[in-house]
Amino acid sequence: MTDKPSDDLLRDLCEGQRKEIKRLRQEIKEFQASADLRWNADRRAIKRWQEATGATDTWPDHADLCVWLMEQIDAKERTS
Repeated sequence: MTDKPSDDLLRDLCEGQRKEIKRLRQEIKEFQASADLRWNADRRAIKRWQEATGATDTWPDHADLCVWLMEQIDAKERTS
């Protein structure tokens, strides 16, 4: 068995770390894209709720917002 010189070992370790950093950066981009989609959808829903209720300075509780949105869908389906 031959030992690699310490420079080669260090190079391999650094390369492994670079690959892991690259993978983690990609994962962060994917998480950020998902968070941005959710944020934008929430903002659109909140804006609709504010317009419908006249409470333009209020953000609804997330559960209340979901219930309100589901009621809007049900109402639309009943009229279709």
